[in-house]
Amino acid sequence: MVRKLNKFKLLSWRDRWLLAEALFYLWAFRLALSLVPLKRLRHAPRVVLRPDVAPGRLAWAVLAAATSVPGCTCLVRALAGQRLFARHGQPSDLRIGVATFGSEGFAAHAWLEHAGKQVIGLTEPGRFASILSVTQGHGA
Repeated sequence: MVRKLNKFKLLSWRDRWLLAEALFYLWAFRLALSLVPLKRLRHAPRVVLRPDVAPGRLAWAVLAAATSVPGCTCLVRALAGQRLFARHGQPSDLRIGVATFGSEGFAAHAWLEHAGKQVIGLTEPGRFASILSVTQGHGA
């Protein structure tokens, strides 16, 4: 914990704020998923800042903050990431996919894409077949 705090102190005020935003969204979605249907959680906020933060930095904030949220699933990270991307005027696609493993069963995974590339929830290309895609910020 002390090591994380020391790293946090070395960050710029802008990165500190970005981490705080990401942490807020991660906790909000972590708690909300047990209370609210996913369909209601997918909508992006109406407040959109100008795109002043690089997509890679937004993804970094979500992934770094996620280490402080117990039980933070891939779906929580993808939802929080999409909300953070939308808030900062960056388009994104939230995807939920499944993979089958023969008689072993199946697995589900959620990830976030920006400009056609995975930025949160990285997986091997083609491992999961996308069954749901939610686009935010592409002129929608």
